[in-house]
Amino acid sequence: EQLQWALNASQDKSGQKATIPAAKAKSLASPKNGEVSKFEPPPRLGDKATDAQIARLKEVEGRAARADQLLQSAIDREAVSATERMSLREQLDENEGLIQGLAQQLDMVQAELQERLRQCEALERTLASALVEAAAAVAAGAAKSCKVDVVQEAGEGKACSTSAGIVPELLARIAELEATLEGVTCGAKDQSQAKTFASQKNGEVSTFEPPPRLGDKAASLIAASS
Repeated sequence: EQLQWALNASQDKSGQKATIPAAKAKSLASPKNGEVSKFEPPPRLGDKATDAQIARLKEVEGRAARADQLLQSAIDREAVSATERMSLREQLDENEGLIQGLAQQLDMVQAELQERLRQCEALERTLASALVEAAAAVAAGAAKSCKVDVVQEAGEGKACSTSAGIVPELLARIAELEATLEGVTCGAKDQSQAKTFASQKNGEVSTFEPPPRLGDKAASLIAASS
């Protein structure tokens, strides 16, 4: 019993000692003479950290929004550029087709022009030989006519008639060759105009000059010989 009493007494003393500091603290914290306490609790550190994080998040979101706008603008510009490139590519393909077609036509025109020029050269040679034959025939007829004049007057009439028959035939042949040559020359001239138009790209102008008419020279030579 004495031991139990001692334990109870010690517990009562410890409880009194613990309650005394609490009462003193309460009396100190209470206002004196009707004054209001101005004690404010310190700010919470967690609130400041949260505000800073929110501000940083808003800044990051703003930068992300601006980056998205720039990216969308770049995508739109790239789409427009791709459309323009596709249109230019189609135009280039069409122009290449036109250029190839014109080049083929120009090659055909040049080949035909060369053929016409060869025909002109052949006709010129034929006309020149006919001119030579006409001149020789006129000279032979004139010489024969002179000889017949010396021998007898009747022979002169025969020689003149013979010479007069040869000359018209040669003149008709020359006129026929000239007509053919003029037809070929006109065709070659038309083809040459196409070649002239094509060669103007390089600053060169191709001109076609028809050959001189040999029939006029032949007629004048025959008239002079007669």
